[in-house]
Amino acid sequence: MQKKHYRMSDNDYRLVVKQTPIPTVNLVILRMIKKSWEILLLVRKTGYAKGCWCMIGGRVWIDETLKEAIDRHASDLGIKVKIIPPFNPNFPTFIDDRINQDETKHPISMIYPVKIVSGKVRNEGMEYKGYKWFPVDKLPKIAYGQKLQINKTIERLKLR
Repeated sequence: MQKKHYRMSDNDYRLVVKQTPIPTVNLVILRMIKKSWEILLLVRKTGYAKGCWCMIGGRVWIDETLKEAIDRHASDLGIKVKIIPPFNPNFPTFIDDRINQDETKHPISMIYPVKIVSGKVRNEGMEYKGYKWFPVDKLPKIAYGQKLQINKTIERLKLR
């Protein structure tokens, strides 16, 4: 069965965003290189954080499970991912409900550590242009307050 994804007018969307927290998923995409952990970060090409480093992620749609949202956001990069145990779609490493993590809305962000299981990261997507792998102990400045989300994930995975 194909899921319906409802569109609303820009005015309705602005009203909802202004008055309602938005559930989101953010992916901490990790890999091990030469016994060191690295994280994939993207360069935003849209929005107020244009030109800044960030993780892939975004809102959960109506009639979509958290796993489906995770898979959809990963597919934006051209990859498939697997959540790193012991975490799973209903057990994120961190839930970030800070109201100041995004200047344009109030997301409630569920953070998931994942590894790539297939595909190759595309260099450009709808909202990003370019990416880079960073050692987890040498992170650049990151938009949307995501450095806290990454650090909590790294801490809970005991990667440092």
